[in-house]
Amino acid sequence: MNICIITAKVITAPKLLRFKSTALSQMILCVPNDKKGLLHYKIKAIAKGQLAKDIFEIYRKNNFIIVEGFIYLKKIEKRHINEMNKFRNQKSIIIKITKIHPASLI
Repeated sequence: MNICIITAKVITAPKLLRFKSTALSQMILCVPNDKKGLLHYKIKAIAKGQLAKDIFEIYRKNNFIIVEGFIYLKKIEKRHINEMNKFRNQKSIIIKITKIHPASLI
């Protein structure tokens, strides 16, 4: 895991989940890319506790935010519907949020 600070745009509205009396918040962020091929990266962002409640109450879709947290890659196996017994490994970028700041002044 690596600590990073990212400026991103919220693509999906934050979802608030409850798991054993702990609040979890989940959303997808968009980060611009300089390299050829992709215009932007989609990152799954996760927060828990009081921070998750704050994210759910304050931030909405299309807001720009500054996220501070731990980033890592996770491999996901997906099966093709057309081709049986064929798996494709796909990498997903995930960030565990420790702090969050608004990118624009209100």
